[in-house]
Amino acid sequence: MLQTQRYHRWGVSFIIGLLTLVRVVEASDVDLELESLMNADVQVTSAMKRSQPISNTASSIYVLSNKDLLNAGVQSIPQALSLVPGMQVRQIDNNQWAITTRFAGGRYSSSLLVLIDGQSVYNPSFAGVYWENIDVPIQDIERIEVIRGQTGTLWGVNASNGVVNIITKNSIDTRTGYVNVTGGAEQEYNLNFRYGDSIGDQGSYRVYSHHLKGNKASQGFFPTNDTAQLNSVGMRADYAFDDDVTLFTKWNLLNSRMGQTTRRVNTATRINNSYNESVERNKIDFLVRVEERLSKNSNHMVQLSANKETGDQAYLDEEFTAVDFEYQINTLVGEHQIDMGGYYRYNDIKLDSAEYIMDFGGSNKLEHYGGFFQAQLNIVPDTFHIVLGNMSAYNDFTGWENQPSLRAIYKFSPKQTLWFNASKAARVPSYLEHNIKLQVSGSKVNDFVNTGNPLIDNYVLATYLRGNPTVEAEKTVSYEVGYRLAQENYSFDLSAYHTSSDNTLTISPTVDPHALNSVMAALLAGNTPLAVSVLQSTPVNFDLASLAALDVTGVDAVLSWDISPKLNTELSYSITKLNYDLPSGHIVAISRNSTLIQAMAKFNIMLPHNQSLNINVKSESGDTYETGDIFTADFGWRWKVKPNVMLSVNAWNLLSSDSYEYLNSNELHTSPTKVEKSVTASLYVGF
Repeated sequence: MLQTQRYHRWGVSFIIGLLTLVRVVEASDVDLELESLMNADVQVTSAMKRSQPISNTASSIYVLSNKDLLNAGVQSIPQALSLVPGMQVRQIDNNQWAITTRFAGGRYSSSLLVLIDGQSVYNPSFAGVYWENIDVPIQDIERIEVIRGQTGTLWGVNASNGVVNIITKNSIDTRTGYVNVTGGAEQEYNLNFRYGDSIGDQGSYRVYSHHLKGNKASQGFFPTNDTAQLNSVGMRADYAFDDDVTLFTKWNLLNSRMGQTTRRVNTATRINNSYNESVERNKIDFLVRVEERLSKNSNHMVQLSANKETGDQAYLDEEFTAVDFEYQINTLVGEHQIDMGGYYRYNDIKLDSAEYIMDFGGSNKLEHYGGFFQAQLNIVPDTFHIVLGNMSAYNDFTGWENQPSLRAIYKFSPKQTLWFNASKAARVPSYLEHNIKLQVSGSKVNDFVNTGNPLIDNYVLATYLRGNPTVEAEKTVSYEVGYRLAQENYSFDLSAYHTSSDNTLTISPTVDPHALNSVMAALLAGNTPLAVSVLQSTPVNFDLASLAALDVTGVDAVLSWDISPKLNTELSYSITKLNYDLPSGHIVAISRNSTLIQAMAKFNIMLPHNQSLNINVKSESGDTYETGDIFTADFGWRWKVKPNVMLSVNAWNLLSSDSYEYLNSNELHTSPTKVEKSVTASLYVGF
């Protein structure tokens, strides 16, 4: 209660100070134009796999522009996503993140699809991403499109919570050079370089590099080790053969060495110990895409991409290769839009067994393929249309999965839209869920039976988390309704949803009852050594299964307001409620019954003399991540000294006490550190 009152007092003081600052800004004679934070005519591609205005989209979609990212001073993709209303971004340590939307995030979340220019970057071992290795120069991002909610009809399996599509600038817009140097308490240095130029009269390119060295946190559950070193180089090229055919290609090389403190079992004592170590990763990404306009009403696209990554750490060596091929055609038939396409994905996964991790799977060469068809029917042109679609996708674990959807959009006026979305999605089990046996911290005998003998009751049994080849795909049905209002100087976006899932992942702790009976018989006979001998060969198995049901209900609301030409603001509120239905004897693999409430306020203020101030305040309450309530405030100041020279200072978490943002004790290997206040300074020089 005292903490809440302190936040309220701070909020009143903040508003008074902000109004004072607005008067100062309005009194100045500097005339700098501000764009709206949320323009109803922004073109997006992730919702329909083709360009269309956000006002015609039957999805809960949010767009971060390049200007939003630069104003906020973000240094990474996770920091950028923390600006998105309804996005749950929890920092585990200085390197690791738990990120999702409309669910509970974890280090190994697998229901949020992440794309860079339409190329999937998930790790096929656990169907999630290593956020610390998603390395895209912030200066070269055109926008980040975030869809909250199911998008399986277009993007395939494992997009049941949403899609993050990071879209980079066409190289024709980056035919310049720059150097950007950043440093601070948590970063020894963060250096970005880019140079771009033309390729004759029809093409362009850019080359870029990123070099980062980060310091470890000062406090965690165990001695901290979350240092960071990252080096990457890349290239993008765009070429127009003529007015109808264009080529886009890119590649990226990355090497990182991330320190971490892990919790893993000591096979001798059968209990968890903490270990300080580093993880070295090397990866290469490649993409080539050709688009052709077939006629004034039709175009098609073919894309080939590949990703190879290796990871080397003390307890696990992993390697995977992913190759994707996609084809898509979009055409108009009268007033109606038809979109269709297909894809093929090949994965080759290699995991070296360690002392306590065993791969008992069959083939590690996995195939995914499928096709989608979608028709946008304009029932009343410019007023009412419906979208019908389905994705049929095959995977080697659960076979064919169908993901249909029905969307409807009704426009009361050019500035008011009501939309509805009913869809079905599937989360396919990952390779680890099917094929891995992992020794974890041991269970005591008295977790299952109390013998009255302290030696036996406190005996630690060998305990294993076991994958299950019979785990089924999680099937999710979602209903969502939304409303959009876009006026000249403000906009409002509201969505409410209910999602029901079957075959949700569970864990069932079991121990052989015959072994326990033998132990009791030995104790009754007074033969304690025999009882101990039986226990030495008696494991506890935590078996994965797909037996739970889950309901998720929530609301997302966003109000953007250009208060004046020099001040705009955005206020948002989100609530997410999780409710599980579990069979007896099972526990949830991820999260628990919980409610998470998020409120966020963002202010962008233009100051005299080419300066600007950005303020982001966020409050989150609820026990989803086993933490207390979180209150953060981030500040960013930018000064454009010259057209090609800019200084900036950013302060993060200034109004929060150093605290943990993620305390999920069920997750393996993660050991959180406190998220601390930090300040960075940056110099940008263009040429």
